Amino acid sequence: MLNDISLFLFATLSSTLAGVFVMGGGMLMVLVLPWFVPAMAVVPVHAVTQLASNSSRLVFALNHIYWPAIGPYLFGSLVGTALFALFLLNLPLEYIPQLIAVYLLLSLWIGPFARAIRRLESFFLAGFLQTGLGLVVGAPGPIALTMLSRRLENKESIVATASLLMLCGNLFKISTFLWLGFHFSDYWWPLLLAVTGACLGSVLGSLLRRRIAPQAFMLQLKWLLTLMALFTLFNSLLWE
Repeated sequence: MLNDISLFLFATLSSTLAGVFVMGGGMLMVLVLPWFVPAMAVVPVHAVTQLASNSSRLVFALNHIYWPAIGPYLFGSLVGTALFALFLLNLPLEYIPQLIAVYLLLSLWIGPFARAIRRLESFFLAGFLQTGLGLVVGAPGPIALTMLSRRLENKESIVATASLLMLCGNLFKISTFLWLGFHFSDYWWPLLLAVTGACLGSVLGSLLRRRIAPQAFMLQLKWLLTLMALFTLFNSLLWE
């Protein structure tokens, strides 16, 4: 019973965090899920939980989607899923989270780097990397969100667009694990708890987000991205 309550509360907390800042929740869930499900089930269960979180959050911001990002991201996600699924068991991805963390720090705080990389960035590449890598590491980092935060000024547009992009990515991931033969029905109870908590968290997060001024939202988002990148680097050094 204590495990069930804990999983529900963690799912609610992570989805509330994502409802306010559009990020952080996925990484929190991928860190705690090994306490509740076997290692082999972490990424598939995480994908379903995040699908519930993103889709329920999207309901509150449907009118603010930035549509030009959707098509390229979907195409990139499809290509990334196809390629990463083929080599899922043989990819050397242990340093990917650290590389993403360094990229985030440079793009957020080093002006010349941000201006240079902006010419190379695309939502196709974001979809390719975020969805492809997500098959292996669960929550590879807020690659698309970093791009959206530089292109859009309206916080509701950032929330809505990022939620839809991640929703699409989670659908690709779930489809891939079904193709690989993963039995989601074996984990119906933890999935039910996590999905229920994720939907509740979306409601709470959406209510809290509307109380934050746009300028404050952007500043807090930048610092949250920074803290998550630093945590990733510190965590990798700790376990070396």
